[in-house]
Amino acid sequence: MANAVRKIGIVGAGITVAAALAAGSATSGLAQSGGNLHLAYHATLGGGRLDSGVDPLGIGPLSPGDSRVASTSPTWTTGTGTMELRITRPAGSVVGPVGAGLFATPVAFDQGSVFGLRATFTAPVGPHDPGSVWAVSVGARTGYQDDLPNEIRTAATLQVRGNGARLNVVGASPPSGLPNVPQAAYDVIFDPINPRPFTLELLVDRRSGIGEASLVFENWRFLHSFEPAVFQAHAGPGITSVAISIAISTTPGGTASVRARDLQIFALGP
Repeated sequence: MANAVRKIGIVGAGITVAAALAAGSATSGLAQSGGNLHLAYHATLGGGRLDSGVDPLGIGPLSPGDSRVASTSPTWTTGTGTMELRITRPAGSVVGPVGAGLFATPVAFDQGSVFGLRATFTAPVGPHDPGSVWAVSVGARTGYQDDLPNEIRTAATLQVRGNGARLNVVGASPPSGLPNVPQAAYDVIFDPINPRPFTLELLVDRRSGIGEASLVFENWRFLHSFEPAVFQAHAGPGITSVAISIAISTTPGGTASVRARDLQIFALGP
């Protein structure tokens, strides 16, 4: 199994988002998008660096942000070539997930825009008890660096549910409902001694109203095409923030963390 590329949840036609977001320059995976996607931002996060050497969109450095909920103790810790994102769910009653992330904002991806996101992570750590739910994500939403619960969002996530994990798409209509990755793939990501890096990718085409999400690591590739519930071609608000983040939805008192390596943004070129 480990020597074969695995694909799940592919809907519709077109090349994969992994091909659409090829390094440096990319052609949209959907014929309706038109034009080319080019690398417009790349924050590598090593040594605590939050800015990008390429920034034609004029975004500036990434901004740390969180859900602004008391007793969540969000942290952003510099490592060797990574930055660890960490969040704790309060022991009391809290509605919805709490999270911490690094936000590229302001951006302007309105109706008619096409953009792609890619981020690589390693060493996700969190609860694996029955009923526990937490996630690592790359995504886009309204608002700015404060990750408030009433913001409208879409994201590609590695969602952990108990002792399983899957590619999930936040803001898809209908909900993605994808199965867990195979046990061998799960073991690779959560290896306690040598966890393998994994990459999440999100392509949002607000010309056609279609998006694609993928989870890629080693020889596995899980992909899903979806229709955004709100960020549509001719409806929905403008996207003003894109981010990498960690969030925990259950397990009062539980903590989740991940080491982020980078964030890339792809946008339409001339």
